[in-house]
Amino acid sequence: MKRLSLLIIAAIVLPSLKIEDKEDEKTGSLEGTVIFESPELSKTKPISNKDKDTTTCGHEVIQETLLFKELKNDKSDGPKKKYLIQNVAADLKIGTKGKKGKDETYVLDQLKCVFTPHVLVIKRNGKVEFKNSDEVTHNVHLVAKKNPSPNIITQPKGSTSYSPRFEEIIKVTCDIHPWMSAYLVVSNNPLYTKLTNEDGKFEIKDIPEGKYKISFWHEQLGEITKDVEIKAGETSKMEIVYKTEK
Repeated sequence: MKRLSLLIIAAIVLPSLKIEDKEDEKTGSLEGTVIFESPELSKTKPISNKDKDTTTCGHEVIQETLLFKELKNDKSDGPKKKYLIQNVAADLKIGTKGKKGKDETYVLDQLKCVFTPHVLVIKRNGKVEFKNSDEVTHNVHLVAKKNPSPNIITQPKGSTSYSPRFEEIIKVTCDIHPWMSAYLVVSNNPLYTKLTNEDGKFEIKDIPEGKYKISFWHEQLGEITKDVEIKAGETSKMEIVYKTEK
């Protein structure tokens, strides 16, 4: 009787494992690189604050509006060079498909009078904590179109929270220290919205097989939308190029 019971259990469990493997075979991955073709770029000069809360904020602050790295061994001719761009949001328009991300609390810190990180991807209806790790008062001023745009004081070592309901890009500033800025990328599913790293690269995994739209957003370079096809068990690759008008 015990042997019969084990056989019945095995017959139930094994098919379910096989189905799960079959589902895994129907997904693929996407890797990409974001490039900016432009005449030679120079690093943005750091901001030097000598007027406001200098004990905490008196250091030079690197501006993060355009972080780039020159592409080495570029064989192309002409006056323009190629640069790898960081902090570009790659948003795959996956709808209700794909894996579902876990609920979590995201943190945007005000540290040494800088928002950290500069760009943060968060889940729609998720909770973001605006944390003040400094000894001085800051504020959090959100500039949104679809969601509320509160302007909230954050006391030293204090925090406040915010939960956007709609997908969009939200700018965040501190009116007390006007050089401070950041962006929230509110996504339906952050598993399929990724930021490029310092080498201009991103990777999105576990994408159900099919054809999709994917948008690329950068605070200074703007938005580009492309088509992409994902095949089961394969890694699709793409190169996205921003270009100057001149």
